[in-house]
Amino acid sequence: MKPVIIYAVLFFSIFFQNAGDIAQKTEQKLRSLLSFQAEFTQAYYSSSVSTPLKEYGKVTYKKPGLMKWTYTQPEKKIILLMENKIQYYFIEDNQLLVQDIADEEQGQNIMSLLSGKTNISQDYFIETNEEIVENKETYHLKLIPKNDEMENFILLDIDKKSLFITKATFYDWAGNKQEFEFYDIKINIDLSEKSFKLNLPKDVEIIK
Repeated sequence: MKPVIIYAVLFFSIFFQNAGDIAQKTEQKLRSLLSFQAEFTQAYYSSSVSTPLKEYGKVTYKKPGLMKWTYTQPEKKIILLMENKIQYYFIEDNQLLVQDIADEEQGQNIMSLLSGKTNISQDYFIETNEEIVENKETYHLKLIPKNDEMENFILLDIDKKSLFITKATFYDWAGNKQEFEFYDIKINIDLSEKSFKLNLPKDVEIIK
């Protein structure tokens, strides 16, 4: 029985070590990116509603802290992240909402994950389950917050070649989930800072 036990211990050690290695390499790769651009689909699945709310658009990022989410369907809006400030421009309502972001909030969302600001290895327990992944070109990680008692977790699909996150799904304790899927991904392209500027009408309503 001892050889079987030793084999099992070695197998699971390698299994979980691989998950940590994947997370660390992904984190390092995202932090090294100078810029990226991708089309995205965002879907919110409520435990109480059968039909998900889906949105579509384009996300662009330029190091060190510029990120712009341009939503084209069904509602046109723009979310602009600039360092510790986030702006929500609702085009149809002609409103601009401006908020400050606390440091502790920046590591807990999709923006922080994509820009490499989330400390995956330090803040999460990391698991992987490669046998459930049909696409052999994708890593599949499950991130469980170390300091969260609400049973929230994140599932990540990571492209093995580029180490870019192609899909991120956030689950909460109530059974709701928010899913981001990225495609037509372009990495380290030339992006002008002017492309992150909001062209606001003079009569826009600003809410702070």
